[in-house]
Amino acid sequence: LKDHKIDVDQIDKQLLKEAEEVKKKEIIKQQKEQEKQDKLKKGVPGKGHQDNYVDFCRNCFVEFSITTANCPHCGKETMSREERKKELMSKVDEFKKKKASREERKKKWENWRKTSQCSGKRPQQTTQNGIISQVHQKKKKRQSPFFPRMIQTLLHLRKMLRIDIVEGRKIATKLKEEGNDFMKKRDFLKAIDRYTDALEHCRDMKELYTNRALAQIKLGNYGKAIKDCTQVLEFIEFFEKGYENCKELSLKALLRRGQAYKESNQIEKAL
Repeated sequence: LKDHKIDVDQIDKQLLKEAEEVKKKEIIKQQKEQEKQDKLKKGVPGKGHQDNYVDFCRNCFVEFSITTANCPHCGKETMSREERKKELMSKVDEFKKKKASREERKKKWENWRKTSQCSGKRPQQTTQNGIISQVHQKKKKRQSPFFPRMIQTLLHLRKMLRIDIVEGRKIATKLKEEGNDFMKKRDFLKAIDRYTDALEHCRDMKELYTNRALAQIKLGNYGKAIKDCTQVLEFIEFFEKGYENCKELSLKALLRRGQAYKESNQIEKAL
């Protein structure tokens, strides 16, 4: 300064520049911290089956690593990790009961199928001496009792199947209506559960697939929605002999599949 080699204005400019850089770094640091906090508040997608979260939204399938009373996406109340685990365990128990029930029905069916009515054999008798002998019958012209018995068995089986189909369709219709009510309440998860249970009773009720696809789209499960729509379109194509015989449902399935393709950034397939 004494020798006039350095200008005071240059020193002031340099100090201002350094102060601005420090200020910019502080702002960037604050922005990163804010982004980190915002990310924690938004949560991450998940099903709530692990232990890396605190609260869970069962409507949006979002996990929060910080305490969150209400979901910022849908506004509904969240549930804790312990509550989610209890819910999942109850579903596992319910699934095991249904599986055991199906196995029991299958076993009964196999036992019934192997009865002597289908075999056409005469029952055997055991004498007091332990000697096994056939039931004595008078000799007549040889007649096969197998075919009349088989026809009677098949008629009985057809009657049972008709009763099961009618009852299954009634149960499926009731479950579908419950699912539609949950859709109106925007509880898409319960709606999917009802539609899935209905399909267990009646696989050929095509509108269940399109309804479930819409609920999957609302939850962001676009792959599952595409699968449901494709399944009902294939069913119509092969069993209804083309889309012309089922125009309304075919159009609904095509539109919802196109929407799912669009939301999952598969624009070419959507077109």
